[in-house]
Amino acid sequence: MNIYQPSPSTLADLIENVQSSSSGAFNRRDTVSAIKRIACMIGASPQSIALEVPSLRYALAAIRPAAHGITMKTDANFKWRFRSALEQVGIVDRMPHGIAQNNPGWQELVASIAGDKRRAYGLAAFINWCALNNVLPGQVSDETVSLFADWIQARTLYAKPKDVIRRVPTIWNEV
Repeated sequence: MNIYQPSPSTLADLIENVQSSSSGAFNRRDTVSAIKRIACMIGASPQSIALEVPSLRYALAAIRPAAHGITMKTDANFKWRFRSALEQVGIVDRMPHGIAQNNPGWQELVASIAGDKRRAYGLAAFINWCALNNVLPGQVSDETVSLFADWIQARTLYAKPKDVIRRVPTIWNEV
């Protein structure tokens, strides 16, 4: 259920949506504070920052916590609240975690790569996305990888989506 108002186009709109949401007062306060701090660290006003996933991803990656006098943990908390607000209004999708290991169609493959960190981490986002979208291992095709690539670039704040996209076909073919 979307607890915010629909269709924000800037960080200022996102702040308004959070402020008018039905979540608790402390949660609203902390989320608004995080959004404002991120805008400050990006170096622009909330009114001037468009909610476009590729530009937000680039801006978030450029933030250096020490340059703003905050710890890595505080930075992670700000970004978590920011990402959660974006998820609530439908700007980005939540990255699926652990879905494949609980999916009968994927359990054998997940178990077979569990001991190999390179393969397990390299395919985690892809196989969880496939399991979420009811794509079984035998149904994976070039089109599946292309759809995943489009999704990870357009609908997530994953820090380096091109690295994932480049890595997935290689590791998939090894497995």
